[in-house]
Amino acid sequence: MSLLLPTLAAALSVTSAQPAEAPQCISNIDRLLEADLNNDGQITREEVGERRAQIFERLDRNGDGVARSSDAPRFARGRYNEALNQLLSNFDSNGDGELSQAEFVEGPTIGFDRIDANADDRLDTEEMSGLQEMTCE
Repeated sequence: MSLLLPTLAAALSVTSAQPAEAPQCISNIDRLLEADLNNDGQITREEVGERRAQIFERLDRNGDGVARSSDAPRFARGRYNEALNQLLSNFDSNGDGELSQAEFVEGPTIGFDRIDANADDRLDTEEMSGLQEMTCE
């Protein structure tokens, strides 16, 4: 089984906090929690960037530093392209129709920013306790 589709789901959930139905919300919360790379119960902006770098490595299957539709396995091209187009709309800062590693890793952190109530670049347990309510409205 390919890790590509879960990777795309993780990429999308780490980057946005759009309202969704309950089952998807739980999945999005779990995916965001995956960014706690040192398992200390807090998520830093730096960890989000590191997690994005891990995700990008799987998206860029040919390792050329750009995620393109040609990186998708043949069986998943339709879903990959759909998700890639959504990522491009959020991260393609130079408008070239391609997603570079820098654009993705250093791109907007809308969901993180929304949850980081005190703007200290760290999601602590108090901020994360309200995560489900904020993301599942």
